Amino acid sequence: AWQRTAARCSHALLYLCLVLMPLSGFLGSSFTKYPIKFWGVVLPRWIDPSPAAKELCSQIHYVTVCLFMLLIAVHVAAAIKHALAGDGVFRRIWPGTPLAPSEQS
Repeated sequence: AWQRTAARCSHALLYLCLVLMPLSGFLGSSFTKYPIKFWGVVLPRWIDPSPAAKELCSQIHYVTVCLFMLLIAVHVAAAIKHALAGDGVFRRIWPGTPLAPSEQS
């Protein structure tokens, strides 16, 4: 039960990082005086430069990056643990691996 709860929490945090990291990076760049280019196209400026807001966004971005890397490491470690344990969890998450009839639900 605790592993299911940990998996749900880590997946939710991974998705949160996937949204928060680029958003905080974009906003942090928006609060500078420099233009933002996306594939060579200069994006319109919607926000006035603010060093304090830029610093806050940079801190959020940095913490999110660190959390994301930690979660990826834990995620990979858990996948390896399940692969070595032979408990059927790894078979469910590995693409293209057929499930036994007792594992289908």
